Amino acid sequence: MRDEPSGSGSTLQLRYSYEALKDRVDVADIEKFNEAISKAKDTLGYTLRYQTPEQVKKASSLSTFNWAVAASAFCFFATASFLSYRYFRHSKLPQQLPPPVDSPARLNGIGGWLVLLAIGQVLLPLRFAKPIWDVVAATMNTSSWRSLTDPIESSYNAWWAPALLFELFFNVGAFLFAVLLVGLFFTKKAAWRRAFALFLIFFFLGAVLDTVLVDRVPSAAEPVLTSVAELAPIVLAAAIGIPYVSFSKRVKATFRY
Repeated sequence: MRDEPSGSGSTLQLRYSYEALKDRVDVADIEKFNEAISKAKDTLGYTLRYQTPEQVKKASSLSTFNWAVAASAFCFFATASFLSYRYFRHSKLPQQLPPPVDSPARLNGIGGWLVLLAIGQVLLPLRFAKPIWDVVAATMNTSSWRSLTDPIESSYNAWWAPALLFELFFNVGAFLFAVLLVGLFFTKKAAWRRAFALFLIFFFLGAVLDTVLVDRVPSAAEPVLTSVAELAPIVLAAAIGIPYVSFSKRVKATFRY
């Protein structure tokens, strides 16, 4: 169920729509279906609030930096950075692994399909720059944060706070994880293979949970096909990447440190 209010001058239009999970209703289920539709209609409602220009100006002047969320984000960033650095320092093997007996010497080094993977590793941290910027803009200003998380505001929804905080922490964590992967990759550490596979799984699970949380907010929910289209590239990357780093002779011959 979605609501799409719009206004023009003194006219306010409330447009409600819903997306069914099935394309047809069995004859035996028609009665239950009609009851569900009636129940959904009965739950629809709206609340109108008005602020004078003076009140709007006063509210804008009260907008300040959201120190509570910023402190939480900084603590998370600092802790995750320390753990990433510590893992990077301790991931080096006491002595390098021997090359696979069935791998030619020419496979040792970044070449072949690994060149594409190297480019992807370098660009990967940039993938999370825009999501971090967007969620920071919504959470670090008390005015925008209050408009979504304060029950007296018209755009309030109880799921906005957990959804925004999860997006903030998830994208910061994914960014640091991606930076760690770059370091492991170009130092050719054996730990990169395992870390890369774990990152793909972490990225997929985080994206699924983020989609679930956002879909709990009617004004931000997306159609099912849109959500599936956003998750499909992650699934495809995992389906190709994990077997490649697990079985590729070049990968085994290169990442041995």
